[in-house]
Amino acid sequence: MAANPLDPQIAAAIARDLARYGPRVRLRADNLAEIRADFMRRRMERGMSGGPAMRETREEEAALPGRRIRMRLHVPASAPPTGPALFYFHGGGWAWGSIDTHDRIMRELAQRSGCRVVGVDYRKAPEHPFPLPFEDCLEATRHVLGRAGEFGIDPSRFALGGDSAGASLALAAGLVLAAEGRVPATLLLYYGTFDCHLGTASYAADFGDGRFGLSRADMALFLGWYLGGDGTSTDPRAVPLKGELSSLRRAFLLGCGLDPLRDDNRRLGAALAGAGVRFDFRELPDACHGFLFMAEDVAASRAALAAGAAHLAAAVAPLG
Repeated sequence: MAANPLDPQIAAAIARDLARYGPRVRLRADNLAEIRADFMRRRMERGMSGGPAMRETREEEAALPGRRIRMRLHVPASAPPTGPALFYFHGGGWAWGSIDTHDRIMRELAQRSGCRVVGVDYRKAPEHPFPLPFEDCLEATRHVLGRAGEFGIDPSRFALGGDSAGASLALAAGLVLAAEGRVPATLLLYYGTFDCHLGTASYAADFGDGRFGLSRADMALFLGWYLGGDGTSTDPRAVPLKGELSSLRRAFLLGCGLDPLRDDNRRLGAALAGAGVRFDFRELPDACHGFLFMAEDVAASRAALAAGAAHLAAAVAPLG
């Protein structure tokens, strides 16, 4: 079956980036430094420029055993003195990206939801494979919640979110926190990778060749770097589709029709339904992986951020 055509605004934004930066460096096992530099060069302008201004932006640090984790707190103009917060974990295959490359995404979510947003700059694979990035996200969240007053956060009203690999980290951390009795108000999950199975239709037949950017070969490298060995695991902290999803309260799940991860998102939606979790699942048939970066140029990107923010605002609203 033929794929849907790419959203014309997304196609135009990709063409503009191609004209400005040249072809994307193709990912190989031996060019990690080059691909990281290329990603930062392409994403920093879109990540940091434009978008809403915050009432306050504060650089923070979580002092954890053996390391310090960089964080950034965004407080929108509409936020009350003490209110709910979203902990946001950026994407990048667990191997690159930062709170800088994803800064505008976080500010958009803060402004549109009225929530504080805390971005976490976790350590990266392959130098720091699983469980280290996951542990950084989990422990940084615990660190902030344990000092919630210093951040203006109501610790009973928090959510976790992320895109791509960050969505996987958010779901995994949410499951652990829920098992401890600290259930997130919701999870905000944009085109995430939730399993390590590379044989789905969206990997094997439809988009695995990388025609829309991300490829099956890319994901095989990412999973190998993150999980080690053959890139597979049964640990729900690594592949959260295998976790106890019934412990969750709510979730917002957005997938892309032109994404090798499309079927991961569909499978998670079916699993959430089977677990009795309230969730909002949307799939954009003409969007590709990574389109959230294009909020400056693409109406669908702005709409996706607005939809997630509206879900978030409703989920953390005080009862009564």
